[in-house]
Amino acid sequence: MDMFAANPDVVSIRTQFGPLAFVLDRIEHKHYADLCVDFRNGARILYAVRAKANLGNLRKTLQHIRNQCLELYAHEIHLLTEDEISKPKVYSSQQKVRSRNLRNEENNRHLLTVLKDLGGSAVIFDVFNHLEAKMTFADVWEAVWALLEDGLIRHDHIDPDASFMTRLSKIRMA
Repeated sequence: MDMFAANPDVVSIRTQFGPLAFVLDRIEHKHYADLCVDFRNGARILYAVRAKANLGNLRKTLQHIRNQCLELYAHEIHLLTEDEISKPKVYSSQQKVRSRNLRNEENNRHLLTVLKDLGGSAVIFDVFNHLEAKMTFADVWEAVWALLEDGLIRHDHIDPDASFMTRLSKIRMA
């Protein structure tokens, strides 16, 4: 849910959506999607969320739903596992949502100015050291996440989706 909440194109999220009724071997079965996500463009997508080790017959169930009743409820149904949902992605999503609520454009401008003065790339803690007269570390952290969400800076890491951002992480201007 946190990952979808961070997506600005998402307008609503519901849990345990259903029941979605389908027939298998002449027996009616009911299944609930873990998430129902409505997007700004009008698309509704259902998601089943499971650990890969616990899938059982879920892929077959989802295919029966697609074939028999999906058009009554949504445009698509997808399976999400730990391959798509990682702790760093969830944490990043939570921080982005938080930054929307605490947004301070003046702090964002200060951070961008310092980052530019440092050559466009720096470790977050070094940026803070150049800003500590103007901003607390919490303010810097908030500005980093706001600017990441705006696409003005990037987490300078080989695989940012698989890595937690810390005060020792490097950021760069986009």
